[in-house]
Amino acid sequence: MITEAIIGSLITSGFAFAGVVVSNHASNKKNAIEQAKRDQQIEDKIQRLSERVDAHNGMLDKVTNIEKAIVKIETKIQSCEYIKN
Repeated sequence: MITEAIIGSLITSGFAFAGVVVSNHASNKKNAIEQAKRDQQIEDKIQRLSERVDAHNGMLDKVTNIEKAIVKIETKIQSCEYIKN
């Protein structure tokens, strides 16, 4: 009689444990998929930000070159004014 109760309890516990294992596995799989999506979104944002930084750096190079050209032009204008006077 006690043995039957113990066996019944063990069987019930085994099914409960199996249910927990299956549930945890499904939950972990779902979480892994969601995390992979978040990781991809972050990678996409980083890529877009990198492209914007590259564009910004290219613009800075152009502005720097323009500023240098302006200095050269100003120098030439000043030398022409000096010669003219």
